[in-house]
Amino acid sequence: MDKSFAKAMAQNHADILASLDKNKPVVLFAAGGTAGHINPALSIAFELAKTQPDTQIVFCGRSDAIEAELVGRAGFPFYWIEAIPFEYRSAKIFTAAVFAYFRGRRQCLELIDQLPVKAVVGTGGYVCAPLMAAGKTQRLPRILHEQNAYPGKSTRSMSGGVACVCISFENTRSYFKSAKKVLLTGNPIAPEFFEDTRAEARERLGIIGKQRYVLATGGSLGSVTINHATSDLAARLYRNPSSTPYKIHLVTGRKHYSEVKEQLEDFGDYLRLSDYVFDMHDQLAAADLVICRAGAGTCAELAAMGKPSILVPYPHAKGDHQTKNAAALVDAGAALLVADQDLSGMELRQLLDDLFLNPSKLEAMAAAAKSLAKSEAASAIASEIVKAMGNKQS
Repeated sequence: MDKSFAKAMAQNHADILASLDKNKPVVLFAAGGTAGHINPALSIAFELAKTQPDTQIVFCGRSDAIEAELVGRAGFPFYWIEAIPFEYRSAKIFTAAVFAYFRGRRQCLELIDQLPVKAVVGTGGYVCAPLMAAGKTQRLPRILHEQNAYPGKSTRSMSGGVACVCISFENTRSYFKSAKKVLLTGNPIAPEFFEDTRAEARERLGIIGKQRYVLATGGSLGSVTINHATSDLAARLYRNPSSTPYKIHLVTGRKHYSEVKEQLEDFGDYLRLSDYVFDMHDQLAAADLVICRAGAGTCAELAAMGKPSILVPYPHAKGDHQTKNAAALVDAGAALLVADQDLSGMELRQLLDDLFLNPSKLEAMAAAAKSLAKSEAASAIASEIVKAMGNKQS
């Protein structure tokens, strides 16, 4: 750690401690890597803050990662810790990750030692490991939430002896036999995703009349496959307009935005580009159809808003968990599944033309998606945290 960063981290730690009441209970959260881990944590934190107004909530994470931005926008205190993903193919990176893990654990212990921490909560990502280890050392109740049908390595490795592992899919239960309790809650998402705000969202986004609106997104990190196929789809529409016109909004992911923008020609009103969107609720509310990966958070949001979708599971996900996530929507008739290697502009053109020429099919898919929604996930997990807060672990 260089001196300037060490100084900035020390200042962050001092500021966080100065802002908190040492006489009120504290719950520490960690989540990182992708919005799919962070947004569920925020939903749980908001629910906990609503039901337990005297409880102080602090997030722990990397200062240079997406969790810092999302937590900051949500208004929760953010305590900097060190963490690096474990890369087993590189001895150098693996060694650096081990040292970062122990430094991060020490930083979490320093925070716990100075506050009346009652529980620690992790919702996925390597940044959870230092906090959960510190919580175990201090015999604090630990609660985990797993979003995916196939649990991540970090969640599985941290689950031994935790007070509760909350899961989103029933078939995930068998992976957590060493936990004291496993509870099926569903995946917590923000309450606004359960509200019908289609008309207002379309007005805010400038969508005119009955114009069809297609949202294409590869999640918070973006997807090269979806970017290329959607760009090709826009080119095909520009050359040969559809009999059922639609506008496409492609969310490229920040690291892909410049490349995609440079490659595109002028496709008129067919394609709008964004690198990232913070108004995902509005985007989904306005959409007639969504083209996306099958992250657990995305699937939960599609269900909550009753949105038909074309799901393109990320092929390199651990345990092929995105295909397993997608299965719930596909089996219910709420989504179409296209393998990553099969996605193309031509394939999308055929699928979209077919769906928009058959509105009854879209309506049936929307109803099927809505039937899968679980609106009480955040409340159920917050209740487990409250139960655990009074129980010191052995």
